[in-house]
Amino acid sequence: MSLLVPDKMKKPRNKPLTAILIGAGQRGVQPFGAYARANPDQLKIVGVVEPNDQRRTRFSHDHNIPASHQFENVQAMYKNGKLADLVFNASPDRFHVSTTLPAIAMGYHILLEKPIAQNMEQLTAFFRATQSAVGQHLWVMHELRQSPYFKRVKQLISSKTIGDLVTLLHTESPAFWHMAHSYVRGNWSIEAENAPFLITKACHDLDLLTWFLDRPANQIQSFGSLTEFRTENAPPGAPERCTDGCPVAATCPYDAQRLYLGANTGWPVSVISSDVSVAARLKALQTGPYGRCVYHCDNDVLDHQIVNIEFEEGVTVAFTLTGHGPENTRKFAYDGTRGHLSGDFERGELTHWEYPHSVPQMMDISCTESGHGGGDSAMIEAFFNAVKSDATPDNRGLAQGLYAHILGFAAEESRKSGCVVNLTHFGREMGAALWTKLLQAAFPGINPNLGQNDYPTVGSGSPGV
Repeated sequence: MSLLVPDKMKKPRNKPLTAILIGAGQRGVQPFGAYARANPDQLKIVGVVEPNDQRRTRFSHDHNIPASHQFENVQAMYKNGKLADLVFNASPDRFHVSTTLPAIAMGYHILLEKPIAQNMEQLTAFFRATQSAVGQHLWVMHELRQSPYFKRVKQLISSKTIGDLVTLLHTESPAFWHMAHSYVRGNWSIEAENAPFLITKACHDLDLLTWFLDRPANQIQSFGSLTEFRTENAPPGAPERCTDGCPVAATCPYDAQRLYLGANTGWPVSVISSDVSVAARLKALQTGPYGRCVYHCDNDVLDHQIVNIEFEEGVTVAFTLTGHGPENTRKFAYDGTRGHLSGDFERGELTHWEYPHSVPQMMDISCTESGHGGGDSAMIEAFFNAVKSDATPDNRGLAQGLYAHILGFAAEESRKSGCVVNLTHFGREMGAALWTKLLQAAFPGINPNLGQNDYPTVGSGSPGV
């Protein structure tokens, strides 16, 4: 990625920055639209791309966007030339790369929703396109980096209060009802239309681990499957829809009427119908995807997976992703040579233990702000401030995010092949020169050949040792 910023591109920022929003769904409206409305003197969204007429009209009304800057598709928007300073891309996952590449070529600063790409081919095309970017801030919405909680974890790791990291246990658990909503009935239930479960849900976690360790990995291994949400597991007599008189509705944890027809009208209920009246919600359950029995859906993504990673200097990671937990949270236990860190992100609990002290320090870093523990708004603000300052772009976060995605794709290669995968061999599938550039961008100063001769019998498609 070019870090050069021609002087002619630098200009005073007396006026609000302008932005185009691609995708006016839930993530487009929140947090991108919400940030602009809360900071009208600093940021103005002047255009929107959204194929849904109702969403496009509503968002345009909320942001006073003229008809000439309301677009049904990105082709119509891009043919008008560069219309703003920034692009916020909150389009569906499968369109992230195709809708972002023209923005890179046109010189936009970009904040892209995760995941970056669905597969290695897309990711390679994306990273190659960034090589021609000049003076552009290119960020991915890995907003947990900006949450007060994980910023504190990073600070404690970087300051060596627990010595050098040795082993990391990390778990992400979308709650059972969240699993059913998003990954069985919802938008991320079919891998071919999105990406593997590990990428769509856990690229945040792979990014955090990459950020914390700040070094490349040597090898990776993974296991996982779709265990519960299968037709053969349907209770006897369970109908196609929860609204059709299910005999086990009273005891089923996934009963759609209980999940969507109660007092809550916020997320995830607001996803099933723009009209949140009980009558409209019931109709949505009777006719739409969210009323289906979880055992009679067309889902194929995993519902649980484990990933084992060996990073440089022998650091080991055991990561678990499970859709069967009681609450949405991330929990971890990291051991270093001189101490221990453990915590529960959802509860804001963090335990810091420095040896030889016998009593750990308990911290409360809970955040009342919604949106990934305050990370959503903090990420947008950090991106906005970077662009506004005309500072030399630091796109290392994007490079590490791309690397984290490669960890996910390599884990999937391991899971499907039954092999331990060598990361250098796998990464070089994008081309040796491009792989070297990515390593240098993600981990400045690292020897790009590090690890290339390790585990010579292990690699993509080779049996593990």
